[in-house]
Amino acid sequence: MTFIGALGTIVSIYCNLQKNYREDVLAQSQLSGSLLQNADRVTNLYKQLNDPNTPEEMKIYIKNTLNVVMSKQSQIISALGIKEISVDEIV
Repeated sequence: MTFIGALGTIVSIYCNLQKNYREDVLAQSQLSGSLLQNADRVTNLYKQLNDPNTPEEMKIYIKNTLNVVMSKQSQIISALGIKEISVDEIV
């Protein structure tokens, strides 16, 4: 392999590493967005679940939906490598 060929290979490897890094950052960003969307869904589902006007059949559906959303939430948290979640007090 010539010097120019080796240099081209090194540049190609570097570019691929940069592309992979950008894709990883984008994937983490999308997962973070999903995490927030799921938190919003959980809040709304709990409101419906605790509403006395919600029919019992709907409450069963909501409980099942909450189980699915919480499972997805757990997978996202694991994928992001989050070890501990805490909420600061909002004043």
